[in-house]
Amino acid sequence: MTAVNVSPAHLFRKVGCEEGSTILFDEIDTVFGPKAKENEEIRGLLNAGHRRGAVAGRCVVRGNIIETEEIPAYAAVALAGLGWLPDTILTRSAIIRMRRRHAGKKFEPFRRRIHAKDGDRVRSLIETWAAGFDRDIAWPELPTEIQNRDADVWEPLVAIADAVGGDWLKRSRVAAVALVAVSKDVELSLGVRLAEPKGPFLLGKQPCMADAMFAPVCTRFVTYDVKLDPACAAYCKAVMTLPHMQEWIEAAKTEPDELEELDVEF
Repeated sequence: MTAVNVSPAHLFRKVGCEEGSTILFDEIDTVFGPKAKENEEIRGLLNAGHRRGAVAGRCVVRGNIIETEEIPAYAAVALAGLGWLPDTILTRSAIIRMRRRHAGKKFEPFRRRIHAKDGDRVRSLIETWAAGFDRDIAWPELPTEIQNRDADVWEPLVAIADAVGGDWLKRSRVAAVALVAVSKDVELSLGVRLAEPKGPFLLGKQPCMADAMFAPVCTRFVTYDVKLDPACAAYCKAVMTLPHMQEWIEAAKTEPDELEELDVEF
C-alpha cells in the first residue's frame, strides 16, 4: 500500500485486513508537520504497530447494537517526509536522514518507468529467499551502543543479516551503530535554527543592519586582540573586510585625537 493522504479509518482497515499490508507513507510531514492538524489516531496506529500482536480498539455500531472491535495494528511501515516526526514514532524507527543534493553533484535520476523492473527483481529475490528459509531465527548479539528500544528496532534487521550471512554480519552492525548515533540528534529550536550560519554574515550571504550594529563590537575584538572561536573569528574577518568598514577605519585614522567642537567643559 503506497499512501500520501489517507483517512485513519481507511488505514486501520487496510492494516487489519486478512492479508495484511506494508505501508509506504510519503509526505508524512503533512500529517505530523507543524502546520498539520493533530492526527492522534494515525500516530496511535503507527505506535501500536511497532510490535506483533498489537491491536487498535474501536466501537462499531451495527443497527442498535454497539460492539467492540480489535483491529490488528502490526505492519511494516516506511515513512518519508520533511523535518521531524513525533518522538513516539522516531523512537520506534530505524532513521535514515537525507540531505539535499549539492548543486555540483550529479546522480542518475530515478524514473519509475525505467527502474521499476529492477525493484521488482529485488523484491522477487527477497520473497524467494524468505519463502525458502526453513530454520529458526537465531537472535543476534547486538553492539553495546544499541540499547533499549533501539535494540527492539534493530534486532530483527540484524538477525536477517546474520541469516543471509557473508559480509552482511559486519555491515549490518556497522550501519546500525552509525544510524543509531545519528538518530540521537534532536530537533533544533527556532532560535538555534535562525542562528545557523547561512553565509558569512549574521542573516545570510549579504550584510544587513544586524551586522552594522555589531560592527563596533568586531573592531573592539580586533583592537584588543581577543581570542575568538573559529566561527566568531570568521565573522569578524568578514565584517572588517567590508568596503564600508575599510572606509570607516581609514577615516578614523585621519581623525585628530581631539575635536574642538566636541571639547566641552563640565
